[in-house]
Amino acid sequence: MPTFSRRWFVAALAAAWVGGLASAARAEALEPQAVDRIVALDRDTTLSPAAKESAIRAAFQAFQARHAAALSDLSTASAETLGEWGRLLGFVVYATHHDRALLGPLAQLRQAYARRGMVPPLALRARLVSAWVGFRDFDTARAVAAEMDTPLEDLPPVETAAGAEAAAATVLRVDAEYGVLRREPLSLGDAPHLVVVSFIGCAFSRRAADAIEAHPALRQAMREHSTWIVEPGPLHFSEVRAWNRQHPSTAFTYVDGLAPWAFIDDWATPTFYVVRAGRLLNKFQGWPDDAQGVATLLSALASAGLVMPAPR
Repeated sequence: MPTFSRRWFVAALAAAWVGGLASAARAEALEPQAVDRIVALDRDTTLSPAAKESAIRAAFQAFQARHAAALSDLSTASAETLGEWGRLLGFVVYATHHDRALLGPLAQLRQAYARRGMVPPLALRARLVSAWVGFRDFDTARAVAAEMDTPLEDLPPVETAAGAEAAAATVLRVDAEYGVLRREPLSLGDAPHLVVVSFIGCAFSRRAADAIEAHPALRQAMREHSTWIVEPGPLHFSEVRAWNRQHPSTAFTYVDGLAPWAFIDDWATPTFYVVRAGRLLNKFQGWPDDAQGVATLLSALASAGLVMPAPR
């Protein structure tokens, strides 16, 4: 082969090899646009809440598969890569209602920042702290807030009731008198039960609770056959504690893991689920006005045998 041809061949081969490395590097980079596309799914109004969550999960899993090499070792990742990965993780934690499968990646991200002596941007720090609060891991939330110099909402002490550690499912009940949370075993039983997805910041949830408390039959049914749950997320503990003191029949209870709530396909508030042995019997959402809300709830509870049917 002539010298000219040989040199050209070697140069072309090197160029192709470098180009291949560049392509691989581009594939490993966590592109902000790819993260943006996943986050944008939350704004897709054509999808039901359940379909939207499924789409976000699928897109996230595809993202993880594409960037598996980069995400398996964050020790040399750039600050930009860590920031984009943290932004995506924070969103997916929120969108999946704190799926515990995300605890591992969150811990890995935290360790990557700590080992390199780096501090995440302020917005990401807040997301990380909020994530562990939502997972109800208050010790880790306090530790992350301290090491990242990030504000933290007031977190009450948590006491564990007898049998809770061995229970298949638990909830965090508010002791409004002593200002603590109690982790207690959860059993909805085999009888019909009403589960209300609610939130202290939701005006419709509060209005529904006030109307229910003012209705004798509904107030009794709530005391005996209902659980008002707050999905994983911020606690707003002082507000919830004050509410529970004044509304014992519609007191809020904090979700402590998603396993018991598989029948919930929409965490919008308020949503009323009538269930029996974990199976959905009836569901309605919203509280348009007190008269319609009370009538709809009475009908749903009467069909499940939880209140007497209205006389005809």
